[in-house]
Amino acid sequence: MRQFRAAWDRFSADPARLSEFQAAAMIKRVTLEPPPEVARRFFEDMSAFHRERNPIKRDEIAARQLHAAPMVLPPMGRIGGT
Repeated sequence: MRQFRAAWDRFSADPARLSEFQAAAMIKRVTLEPPPEVARRFFEDMSAFHRERNPIKRDEIAARQLHAAPMVLPPMGRIGGT
């Protein structure tokens, strides 16, 4: 909160920079919501992952979800940033 207050004080002193601060503060965040079938499969796989005692099968479940993630996430959210 103190950082926000310090930034606000800095920007509010100069009216030209105030609009820049307000524009930066109002950036709309994109909510990531996967399709229902993808979310259901993810939940089922996570439940199976936590039930599984065999580490190789756990890795298979994790790999399946890691492979499915790039299909749902936007480019900036993908692992590796590409």
